[in-house]
Amino acid sequence: MMSEFERVCNVCGHAHVGSRAELARLTVCEGCGSQLPQGMRVHAAAAPVATEEGAGEPQVLVCPHCGHRHEGTAERLSSLWYCEECAEPLEGASPEAVARPAGSEAPAPESPATLCLRLVGADVCEELPRTAGEGVFGRLTAASPTLASARTLSRRQFAYRYLDDGSLEIRNLSQFGTRVAGELLSGEGEVATARPPVTVEMAGLVFSLERM
Repeated sequence: MMSEFERVCNVCGHAHVGSRAELARLTVCEGCGSQLPQGMRVHAAAAPVATEEGAGEPQVLVCPHCGHRHEGTAERLSSLWYCEECAEPLEGASPEAVARPAGSEAPAPESPATLCLRLVGADVCEELPRTAGEGVFGRLTAASPTLASARTLSRRQFAYRYLDDGSLEIRNLSQFGTRVAGELLSGEGEVATARPPVTVEMAGLVFSLERM
C-alpha cells in the first residue's frame, strides 16, 4: 500500500494530501495561491503509530531511480523530496522497516568479569588476570605474601582458561590435587568447569572463586 503524504501551506494552513509524485508537481497552494514550501511529510492519518515494541526503529527509503538507500526515522524520511544521491524525485517510494540480521535480537554473551580467589576467613584475594590463552596460578605467581610463603601450596597449582560464557575451565597441575566445587581433581591434567561463585580447595586452604 502506497503511503499518503501532505504539504501544508505556510500562509493559510491548507493541507494538500496525495502521493509523493502528485505533491511534487504542486508549486502553489490550492487554497490561497501562495508558494508552497518544499518539504512534505507522512499524512497524519497514514503515519505509523509508535508502539512500545517498535518505537524508534529505523526505516529505509530506496530511490526507484538509482537504488540509493536513505535510512532514518519515519519523520526524517517523510520530509525527503528528492534523492540525496541522484537528485531525482522519490516518486512511488515508501519507507520500510530496516531488516535485522537473524539472531540480532539475542543478548550478547556476558563478558567475563575480573575474578579473584578469596581465602575464606582471611583478607587475602588473588586476582586471576585475563589472558589470551591459559593462565597459571600457584605459589610462584601468588601476589599475597601469605600464599607465596605457603609451602603446602604447589609451585604451579592449576591452570585456568576463560570461556565465552563467563565461566572458567580449571586444569589441575598439582600432584596433591585441587578440589573445585567439591569435585576432586587428583590427577595432573584433570579438568573441571566452574561458574563463579564456587569453592576451590587446595593445600588444605579453602577459597571462594568469585567476581570482584
